[in-house]
Amino acid sequence: MLLSMLLLSSCGIFRQPTVSVSSTLDYSKYLKDGFYLTESNSVSFTHEPLASVSALQLSGYKIKSSGQKQFRDDAYQTGHSETYTTTTNEYVNATRSEVLEQLVKEAKSKGANGIINLDIDPIVTTTKEGLVSISGYSATGMAIKR
Repeated sequence: MLLSMLLLSSCGIFRQPTVSVSSTLDYSKYLKDGFYLTESNSVSFTHEPLASVSALQLSGYKIKSSGQKQFRDDAYQTGHSETYTTTTNEYVNATRSEVLEQLVKEAKSKGANGIINLDIDPIVTTTKEGLVSISGYSATGMAIKR
């Protein structure tokens, strides 16, 4: 009986199912606006390097609304009331398109009309339990004037 229990309760192998994810980051809206983007570190036209630019976007909570409420201490019948602030939060996931938008704004603030050597990387977080998640994105590049 003991032998059959050991055989039936042996360790099994858990296999993680295969997950495929693909996405596209569309640069055409920037091209229509006259802003050039490339992941290449060299281009075939003359340009003036202006600055190295970087942007970071992390997932987190965004305040949707806030307000003031009155609180009256009825338990002790003191008649004393206090005002306190209330907030409603919404969790917002970081995206590659948002960090690119930030990077383009930064480059434009330097007078640039293009970014070369564009690099967008996920910020990966691993918990002590071994769970892996993307907690944000960082973007870097060289702002140029064509």
